[in-house]
Amino acid sequence: MADGPAVRVTGLKELDKELRGLGEKVARKALRSAVNAGAQVIKKEAQRLAPEGTGRLKRKAIYVKRAKDKGGKFRVSYIIGVRAGRREGVKNRNAFYWFFHEFGTKYIAARPFLVPAFERKKNVAFERIKDKLRSNIRKFAPLK
Repeated sequence: MADGPAVRVTGLKELDKELRGLGEKVARKALRSAVNAGAQVIKKEAQRLAPEGTGRLKRKAIYVKRAKDKGGKFRVSYIIGVRAGRREGVKNRNAFYWFFHEFGTKYIAARPFLVPAFERKKNVAFERIKDKLRSNIRKFAPLK
């Protein structure tokens, strides 16, 4: 679901200045850790909202993965998705049917869980990212 809802964080001028002062490699590490912490908040909510009695969907199939870094030194993206497909069947994590629950079919009413998880927890995730980033900057910043 890489083309789904996204959050673009802008502003935060103070943190941005401090982050850029760390150096590119350290700043990227701090930023990745912070964005991952926010993504985990949404993942846990998606697991909680996933329909009951769907087997793998609740436990193993929902994941967080860092997307390839595109567009600059200080840009990080994470994907919250559901494992599906032949490759995942071998690991017993294939939940190909997630799409039917999220969007419905001709015979099954939609019971979305990914988009509502994002909508419910995006502000909490954003605060978690800010807090973690602030903490990481303090941890990695050279002593003055």
